Amino acid sequence: MSEHVEQRFADHSTYLQIARALVATRQPGPALSRALALLKKSLVAADRAPVRAAILACVLLLPWPAAAQAPIDSAAPEPCWNVATDTPCETWAQRGTSLSIIAMVAASGADLAATSYGLGSGRIREGNPILALFVSPDHPALIGAVKMAITGAQIWGLMKLRATHPKLATGIALANVAVSSWAAWHNTHVLTRGGP
Repeated sequence: MSEHVEQRFADHSTYLQIARALVATRQPGPALSRALALLKKSLVAADRAPVRAAILACVLLLPWPAAAQAPIDSAAPEPCWNVATDTPCETWAQRGTSLSIIAMVAASGADLAATSYGLGSGRIREGNPILALFVSPDHPALIGAVKMAITGAQIWGLMKLRATHPKLATGIALANVAVSSWAAWHNTHVLTRGGP
């Protein structure tokens, strides 16, 4: 019984050696020669080991002709691809742009809330001359719709810019965060202190 266990262990050891040699490289060379030598050695051994080793070698060798015919471009890195969304993976700079756009939306929302509250109470006025055209006591939601439309257009433009110049897009978004945050802080400060 001990001989039988040792023989099975030797068979599996040969399979592992063949598999390691074949997986070591995708192109013919020393590893392939070593794998074929191990295969020849296992064919001489008794039992069913040669059949299993031959099947393993054939299965592992199947993709090699296609790989040998494919052009090799070692200079170009393999692109990262997100399989779930079927899009390229984001770089760190693009992730920074995404986070700064989220901060921009939050700051723009805070500015809109403070401005709308101040306009409704009559204690502040719109400082942006273009947006001041849309301030109307009859249509209080108009200023909010215009501000959010402008923010949406900014997001669209930043997302387009993010694909080619993510650092520039991040800088523009952070500048917008600073301006909108300052406007929200200023409006809240004016409202809490009791007048303009």
